[in-house]
Amino acid sequence: MKIFFVSFSELDDSLKIYINKDTLNIYKLITQNIVENEKQQVDYANSLLEVNYYQKLNILMFLVHFYPCTGLGCGVNYQVVYDTKNKKMFAFGRFRTGFEMELYNYDSNLPCFLSKSYEGRNIEGIEKITYQLFPLDFSASELKPLKNIFAQTVYDENKNEMISFQKQWLE
Repeated sequence: MKIFFVSFSELDDSLKIYINKDTLNIYKLITQNIVENEKQQVDYANSLLEVNYYQKLNILMFLVHFYPCTGLGCGVNYQVVYDTKNKKMFAFGRFRTGFEMELYNYDSNLPCFLSKSYEGRNIEGIEKITYQLFPLDFSASELKPLKNIFAQTVYDENKNEMISFQKQWLE
């Protein structure tokens, strides 16, 4: 079993994660998914919250966020997926959609990351969460989802009810 020593930069610095002798400049990443109406640069994050290791895949995953959070910033977090073999990484982001970060086997030869993109906080009180599966192809410069929409929920905040649920996964 390979052993990793993981630490991160001080809270008032741009976020860097140190793995053994390697430095990951997290703040330079752009999310692969739409976080809140657009892709985001991960320069907002300054703290490491959780680390997962998938030994058979040689993948480390980092959950990063901003600390101390204030206002809407408390709802933002990022998941950084790092291939320890090729030393390449991708970032995903979430706004108001939880802190989960797992990999899945779906109908792809590659492990997949399930992203959640948020669209909402509008005057109509409608919020939409779109789920997409991204195969983790570390030979690519940008990841593409398996399907445009894997699943989607639309919720009316004013009426406190779900308007629709759409799914496009295999039965």
